[in-house]
Amino acid sequence: MFETSHYFTPVTKSVKVGTKLIRVVAHDGKDFGLNSEVEYTITGGNSSSKFKLDKQSGWVTVASSLTSDMNKVFLIDITAKDKGNPPLSARATVRVAVTEENHHTPEFSQSQITATIPESLAVGTAYKNAVCQRQG
Repeated sequence: MFETSHYFTPVTKSVKVGTKLIRVVAHDGKDFGLNSEVEYTITGGNSSSKFKLDKQSGWVTVASSLTSDMNKVFLIDITAKDKGNPPLSARATVRVAVTEENHHTPEFSQSQITATIPESLAVGTAYKNAVCQRQG
């Protein structure tokens, strides 16, 4: 029913409350009409109420500040249930990793790189590398 049973998203500790993080998606391909409509609920792993789930769209959003949760990983259990009789359900887990912000923007040593690529080059062939350095 879910497109995948495990979802993952990293997020920085300074993410704003209300930010959409990731969308879980489930389908009921066997039914139609009301029976095929799916609703989502958080069924575990959100005891601190850090996250909110839109029951219609499946979007997981930030519900409260994550500034004190750096290097923490949250495992949120989500259940999707259709509106059939009897209703069918499926479970998935969303892993949210809270990270530090990257204050050191990578910089290229050259502001412009030019390359001429032969027409005969096979798709997917590596032709030229660009290297950037992290400052700081």
